[in-house]
Amino acid sequence: MEDQLPGEDDLVIPDAWRRSLHARRGGAPGSKIKVAGPATAARAVQGFAERSRGVVEALLQGGAANPS
Repeated sequence: MEDQLPGEDDLVIPDAWRRSLHARRGGAPGSKIKVAGPATAARAVQGFAERSRGVVEALLQGGAANPS
């Protein structure tokens, strides 16, 4: 009898939800992590720094984080 339904105390995660899982030790695996190369990571960090420059400058001057 291998085709049994799970019991009422069993937690069954639907396959469609698995991509939203955060992997836990001993738990169900989450989605695979895609690692970009160092050049892609450097561009991403540089872009983030450029987009948040006004906020950082405002905070350093002791003002509010709204640069406008």
